Amino acid sequence: RWNIKSNSISLPFKSSKSLGIKSINLELGRQSMIRLSAIYTDGTDVALPIARTKDDACLDEYGDLNDECFIDFALYDFNSDGVPEIILSVGNHIIEQKVYINQYHPPAMKKDYSRPENWTSINLNGQTDCYISGDSISFRIGSRGFTDTYFYKDGKFYFKGFN
Repeated sequence: RWNIKSNSISLPFKSSKSLGIKSINLELGRQSMIRLSAIYTDGTDVALPIARTKDDACLDEYGDLNDECFIDFALYDFNSDGVPEIILSVGNHIIEQKVYINQYHPPAMKKDYSRPENWTSINLNGQTDCYISGDSISFRIGSRGFTDTYFYKDGKFYFKGFN
């Protein structure tokens, strides 16, 4: 759990493939937006996309984290291909939980490993806390124990709805 009092965190990027990625960094600057980046073993720093929407309740128009919101940051391999996805979860514990997922797509040639084009980003929406299990992400909905679930298959997340 990461809040406004911290300004950066770094997670080691552990992959079963040799991709040249050393770590994934998340930074929150004063009066600046959240910055997600991949740090490569040669020192290259590549800013990663965050698939924001206009209705983000926790990020203002400039990408700043609102005071009442939190960030969870993790790496998780949904498709068991040996390359973990980057998970950035932003929420307020009440009505908004967005999960931004970045995927790395290794290029054919090693010289192209650090291109920004190798990264894609999507977002998933939920109401409150999210839970990851196997190939799915579930969000609690309301107080009756229902969840909305997205499952990962063939490179995409699909909405399953109430469980």
